[in-house]
Amino acid sequence: MTAQARERLLYQGEETWIATEPLQPFLQSRRDISLLSPSSACLRGYYGEWELRDNQLYLVRLTAFVDDYREVDLSYLFPGKSRVFAQWFSGEIRVPRGLMLDFVHRGYESLYEKDEFLIFEAGVLTGRYEVDNHQQYRERLQQRSREKSEAFAERDARKERSRQVTLITLSVLAAGVLAFCLWVFYFSAG
Repeated sequence: MTAQARERLLYQGEETWIATEPLQPFLQSRRDISLLSPSSACLRGYYGEWELRDNQLYLVRLTAFVDDYREVDLSYLFPGKSRVFAQWFSGEIRVPRGLMLDFVHRGYESLYEKDEFLIFEAGVLTGRYEVDNHQQYRERLQQRSREKSEAFAERDARKERSRQVTLITLSVLAAGVLAFCLWVFYFSAG
């Protein structure tokens, strides 16, 4: 899976980006709505903008793609609404913070210096916590180093097996040639 475009969140007076899809529970409950992916970087089929106001999560803007990639807005899902309280969302929203330490071209797996997690119950912010990702980054680097060493060791082992097969094959061929030469010598001398 390609790295996914993040959604925007207005939070504590700042514009930030989230690595979560808070609209998904709503869309999963609506089997009559089918969104199309405009690119491999937006498999969910929409770009959402969210706002956290008075500890409540609101969807304030939406660009989605339906029928032959026709672009629709918030009113397609919520007729007559300019913002919608996200009462369907319970769970955590991940807000990456700081510099990107590790780009991963898959989903939301890129790693930033920190992640702030906002915890919601029925669209209401009930808690938050922060995670420093430097240790996880070091662990990723160590894991990659181990994987690279294992890959080199496997490559070397394959080369050694190939070398051994070549030596055995050459030995068998040499023995065959020698046997043939002896046979020819024996019958030509006799």
